[in-house]
Amino acid sequence: MKKILWLFLYLLPAFVFGQGTIQITGLITEINTGMPIANHPVYAYADSTCANYSTTIYTDPNGNFFISNYPTQCVIYVYVYDCMNTAYTATITPNTPPASINFAINTCAGGGGGCSANFTATTNATNTVSFSNLSTASGTGQVAYVWDFGNGTNSSIMNPSVTYSAAGTYIVCLTMNEYSPNGAIICTDTFCNSVVVSGSGGNNCQASFGSQANGNIVYFNNASTPNANNATYSWNFGNSGTSNQMNPIYTYPNPGVYNVCLTMTVPGANGTVACTSVYCDSVVVSGSGGNNSNCVADFTYAPIQGTTMFQFTSTSTGNIISYSWTFPGGSPATSTQQNPQIAFNSLQPVNVSLTIVCIDSLGNQVTVTSSKLISLTDVSEGTISAISDIYPNPSNAAAYLDMTLTENSLVTIRVVNIMGQQLTENVIRYPSGNHQVVIKTEMLASGFYFVEIKTEEGKVLTKKFVKE
Repeated sequence: MKKILWLFLYLLPAFVFGQGTIQITGLITEINTGMPIANHPVYAYADSTCANYSTTIYTDPNGNFFISNYPTQCVIYVYVYDCMNTAYTATITPNTPPASINFAINTCAGGGGGCSANFTATTNATNTVSFSNLSTASGTGQVAYVWDFGNGTNSSIMNPSVTYSAAGTYIVCLTMNEYSPNGAIICTDTFCNSVVVSGSGGNNCQASFGSQANGNIVYFNNASTPNANNATYSWNFGNSGTSNQMNPIYTYPNPGVYNVCLTMTVPGANGTVACTSVYCDSVVVSGSGGNNSNCVADFTYAPIQGTTMFQFTSTSTGNIISYSWTFPGGSPATSTQQNPQIAFNSLQPVNVSLTIVCIDSLGNQVTVTSSKLISLTDVSEGTISAISDIYPNPSNAAAYLDMTLTENSLVTIRVVNIMGQQLTENVIRYPSGNHQVVIKTEMLASGFYFVEIKTEEGKVLTKKFVKE
């Protein structure tokens, strides 16, 4: 049952009155760390005396939000959701708005949670950099991206390109947020890396590394390019520990999540620096286990044609004594088989994980996990063989989605608000083939909405969009 925490606020006013309206400010922070939460949805609506007033806004990079132009004579409800679907609600009585509404909520992030932001960059001779988004999520929600290109510009598309006006080294950061269906943040993560823009064909070097943790011991594999003999490397292990080795092995004194950075420098002629690059990534130290160099978790997967099932095959190595799989949205959702077959009833990508327990070369019991974000586009939802997300999102007058039907079918399309109330319904018989579905949104108030697509077989797909 969804919990609702009500905050009845009767604070001294510190607001703006103008033409019978008020402006409200607020802040959202993470309950465990106190850190501000950026890009988190905030909902507000008025009572029945002002039934037409509702809005959805998002916090800025510092966790602040700003609500304007609400009538002073109404009772106003402001609420947010955390990752556990708990609603935190503030009630503002007429003519007595608070100075600020502050929410401390749980994001279930835990240092990134199920999110792992990552990207690579390729630079051409015209100072244009193409970014490839390699981020992974838990697979249970919708993912949004925010890029900061280090030159005062940003983007929210998945794989952007940007042209820099001048050569130089830019620190580029990618922040990803995964949202539950009601808009609460499931997990968040940020990854930053340097991009060298030379105007002469792109980066001459790119720092990178992989790692494998065994208890408190972490083995680092330097994957920087090019593999120059005269390159130097400087490691910062995130706890004041450092190394200049190419492939160091480091023992952490305590378990935890550490932000490790590798700086690569290639010298040029006459004492100059030809290029330098910095790469950072998080390393999880569990504090248990021995030498797991012969114990590696990995798997492959493939759709079973003509069904909604996938075949998962463990390719793990080592003296394995048990397998433990998790399949969000799968049937079954977990398995202890070595090579299970799993059915899925959704077209959304899912983050599948395999955990193995094995005996390593020192006789110690070791637990190793491998996770992959897999595509389920080969899974058929009855007569719907493929379906897109809603676009544009956010939308204004109209929104669209594309779907492919394998045969003539009666499809029911409903628009539902976040309270579960049906707003529109259209029942259309489509022939087989590709179709663009138009969702009229001009009569909807600003906020979050869901589109339910139901086939004759009773399968229901749900897509989310925001009305501006």
